[in-house]
Amino acid sequence: MNRVKGSLDSGSTIKAINEGVSGVADAVSEGSEKLVDERVKIKNKTESADLVFEAGMDAFGSRASWATPETYDKFLEIEEGQRIKYNDAISSNDKKLAAKILREQKQRAVQQQTWKGVFDGLKDIDLLELDDDTKYIVGRMTSQSGEDFKPIYENGEMMIQFNNANGDPIKIRGTEFDKIISQNRKPIKEQEQIALLTQSLMDKKLKMQPFSFSDSLADVKKMITKENINSMMKGQLGMHETGSFLNSIENHPDFTRVSNAGMKLKIGNTDIAADADGDDVISGEEFMNLTADDKKAVIDLMQKPENFDIAQYYLAEFVAIAQQKKLQGYNPRIGNTNKRAEDFIKEVNSQE
Repeated sequence: MNRVKGSLDSGSTIKAINEGVSGVADAVSEGSEKLVDERVKIKNKTESADLVFEAGMDAFGSRASWATPETYDKFLEIEEGQRIKYNDAISSNDKKLAAKILREQKQRAVQQQTWKGVFDGLKDIDLLELDDDTKYIVGRMTSQSGEDFKPIYENGEMMIQFNNANGDPIKIRGTEFDKIISQNRKPIKEQEQIALLTQSLMDKKLKMQPFSFSDSLADVKKMITKENINSMMKGQLGMHETGSFLNSIENHPDFTRVSNAGMKLKIGNTDIAADADGDDVISGEEFMNLTADDKKAVIDLMQKPENFDIAQYYLAEFVAIAQQKKLQGYNPRIGNTNKRAEDFIKEVNSQE
């Protein structure tokens, strides 16, 4: 029970609840809770998502604990129920069941630590512009308001259940919510890494080392992982005036000459007109026949885990092309001479 309490709060709310104090300092005010409830009921989906998200983040920012006192009590109700089962198992001398209940309690404590870690990190994360469904989910998770919002324990997993924007009940695991947040955070750390890589390329040019597109592509690919690729595709990377990768990729020249790249995109059951042979793979000449709708579908497909390799390649190329353009515009003076780096490099290349 102490492990569970420790995973739910930093201490202030636990102390207040244990002492029977009402209206703890880090709880959402009654007025704020009513506001959240009212916003949940708004029928217009986009407006509702925006308001629920704003209300949830405001409520979350006003409290010290990731869990509201109401959510805290609901977690403890689960633990109290499991404790009764444990006592019954002890009374009936069912040691096997008692041991199983203890193991599950430890697992729940670990899962609750996952929840705590996700919410603790959320306070220090800048989020990208979210779609309506994601806004609604994040808003409900942060406000934790409404009769439908409750933690549940099923099949060995601790989940949060509430109704989505359409009124249908959904269940979210801590790892799933962590994924939602990580995929929609601004890629600030990655921006800094790319800036360092680019500065390194500029330093090399000053030392008369020519730019290598393949080396740049390989360096960028190393920093793109399955955990950060969605964030990097959606967010600004500080290299393009055109914006993010997803906003720019539709105009990528490889949509007309991708056969040269030798990449294949798995499309599954997605209806893409260019898949002329119906093998559920877009490759070679098929990329040259994409319709406008096909391009939008391809962009969606590139964000799916099964197409990580092709998305990683194009995202790395997106950055490497930007680095190449920046290096072409960087022509520093060499030492105390009047000679520029580009001229020196051309001289060396001509001599070779």
